[in-house]
Amino acid sequence: MLALALATNLLLAAPPAPTCEVAGTIHYQDPVMIVVPHGKPFVAQLDDVATHVRFDAQAKITIAAEGPIAFSATVAKRQLLTSVSKLLPLIDGVLSIGPGMVLEVRRVKGASADVMVFDEAGLTLGPVPVSCADLTLAQPASRNEPVAVAVDAQVFARSGRGALRAGPGTGVTLPFEADGVATFERLGADHGWTQVRSRWTDGSQLTGWMKRALSERPPETLDQITSDASACDRGYTGYYGPAMLHAGALIYDAPERGHAWGTARVDIEVKVFGDRGMVELTTLPGLHAARGECSFPAYAHAEDLTYPAKP
Repeated sequence: MLALALATNLLLAAPPAPTCEVAGTIHYQDPVMIVVPHGKPFVAQLDDVATHVRFDAQAKITIAAEGPIAFSATVAKRQLLTSVSKLLPLIDGVLSIGPGMVLEVRRVKGASADVMVFDEAGLTLGPVPVSCADLTLAQPASRNEPVAVAVDAQVFARSGRGALRAGPGTGVTLPFEADGVATFERLGADHGWTQVRSRWTDGSQLTGWMKRALSERPPETLDQITSDASACDRGYTGYYGPAMLHAGALIYDAPERGHAWGTARVDIEVKVFGDRGMVELTTLPGLHAARGECSFPAYAHAEDLTYPAKP
């Protein structure tokens, strides 16, 4: 019976919670809470302190100082940044990061951590999994600059959230967020999807397919027109102005249950009514309304268009 009870207890025992442990020197850190056993903790900043850092499953951070003074401390979530010591492929064919990227641990799963990846231009990628063994506390020794892109290959995305796919609508998805206008190198297009790439001086590289509003000119240089006037005098009071119709976008003859009658072969600058759902295209290259008519039936999905950034 005793043996059976012991075996049952072993089976029922919860597995140890995953942790991610990183050893290194903290050169400068936002305030940490120094643990005082049986006393009141206090706040201090660390600089050039050898430490052993532990991230628990929810990314709670504890620090064991290993320098001249031994002590323990806790750090608020998202206040201790890490990096990697070498160029590391994270998502095959989509993302590789080098030691110039800054990482933030969000969650620990087994022997790996889900991290957010930051560059100095305001682009945030992730979360993506990184082996705990590849994390380091070392901070980048020099600025990690985006590699310049030829002007005729540049495409731009407005600030906000988006996602890259490994293929045009297929494969792994990598979320990203741009703080300001993000610049990418355009590699190709396929049925409304655009293949883009970003590279950095530390060897980091991002390559993927995006079905997100892209423009061949910086959005802030496009003229914003918000007018309630139109050639057809519809009395429309929403958005009326320029937009970029993506290559591969279908053009329909009606806003609801319409039939596709055309396909954009390249990115086309147009004028539109509306910015949600199905929108009306009021200009198309090579097409004009018939005599006596103020428009022709041309509608497209708003997601197939790039709109200028709002002022």
